[in-house]
Amino acid sequence: MNESTKQRLDELYRYWGKASWTEAHDLPGTYHLLVYHSLDVAAVAHTLLQPNQRRCTDIATRIGLSPLLVRYLITLAMMMHDFGKFSKAFQSLVPDLYRLLFPRNKPKLYNERHDTLGFVLWRGAPGAVSKSLKSALDAWNPHLRELLEPIIRASFGHHGLPPKESAQGGSVILRASSFFDADDLAIARGFLSDCLDILGDPPEMPAETKTYRKGLKQISWTIAGLATLTDWIGSNADFFPYVSRPIELASYWRDVALPEAERALSHVEWRSHRPARFSAISTVGSLFPSIGAPTPLQQCSADMSISNDPQLLILEDVTGSGKTEAAMVLAARIMAGGAAD
Repeated sequence: MNESTKQRLDELYRYWGKASWTEAHDLPGTYHLLVYHSLDVAAVAHTLLQPNQRRCTDIATRIGLSPLLVRYLITLAMMMHDFGKFSKAFQSLVPDLYRLLFPRNKPKLYNERHDTLGFVLWRGAPGAVSKSLKSALDAWNPHLRELLEPIIRASFGHHGLPPKESAQGGSVILRASSFFDADDLAIARGFLSDCLDILGDPPEMPAETKTYRKGLKQISWTIAGLATLTDWIGSNADFFPYVSRPIELASYWRDVALPEAERALSHVEWRSHRPARFSAISTVGSLFPSIGAPTPLQQCSADMSISNDPQLLILEDVTGSGKTEAAMVLAARIMAGGAAD
C-alpha cells in the first residue's frame, strides 16, 4: 500500500455514520463508521433482492432490465444513501466525537439534512459539477450513471421525503462547499470508487439507456420504500454492532455485512433464501369444510380463469353471499398457480 492510499484510508475511517456517544466517551463500540453503515444497508438490499425471486423479477420486468442488473443498481444506490454524512456539517453534530476525529477542522453549520446533502454531493453545483459524485461515476461508466440517475434521489430520500434541490423557496442553490470541505469531497469520491470495486463490473449492461430511464423513474417510489426499509434494518445495532476500528472494506462486505444482513432478514421474517411455502389447496370445500354448497359467487371464484399477469379482481354481491370466502379462494388459487408469493 503506497503512502497516499494509506493516508486516504486513515481519513476514510474517521467519518462516523451512527453514534451512541456521551460526553468524554472514548470507548470501542460507541460509534459506527460511515463506510460500514453504508455497506450494512447495501447488504440488506443485496440480500433482499434475490434475482430469482418475484421481489426482484417484478421490478426487473417493469423496467425491462435483467434482475441481476436491477439488484446491482439498487445495491449501489444503497451504498450511496448516506453520502451526505461525509460533510463536516453532519460530523459536528456530536461535538466531543468531532473533536476526537477531526481535531484540526472547524465544524460547519448543519442547517440541511444529510439526505439533501447527499443529493447536493451527487448533483454538484454550477461551476463545480466536475467535483460531483455524478461526474466521478460518469468517468467510470457513463451508461451506469445514466441508469442510476433516475433512482438516485429516491435512495437519498430514505427518511420519507425527496432531497431538496434548493433552499429558501428555490431562491438559493445549495452548494456542496457550504457543507463539505475539499477533503470531504475527495473522501466521498474515493469511497464511491471503493464501492464500485466491491461490486465489480455491472452485469448485462444495455447498449443504450434511454429506453429504460422512464421505467426506472416509474419505480422510484418502490426504491424509496426499499431505501427506508433497508436503512431501518441496516441501522439495527443488534445485527450490525458498532465498529470503529479499520477493517478492509471488501472483507467487511464479505465477512460482516452480508452474513449479518441474512441474519437480520431472517429475524424480521423476510427470508430471502427461504420464501414461505403456500398450500396447493385452493377449492372452496378444502379451504372451508363447513361450506356444504358454495354460493354462486364462491363457485364463480373457484371456476373462473386466472392469468399470471398483474390483475385486479373486484367481487360485488349482496350481504351474505360469501364475498370474503370467495376472495380467499381467489387468493389461494393465484398463489397455487405460482402467480404470487
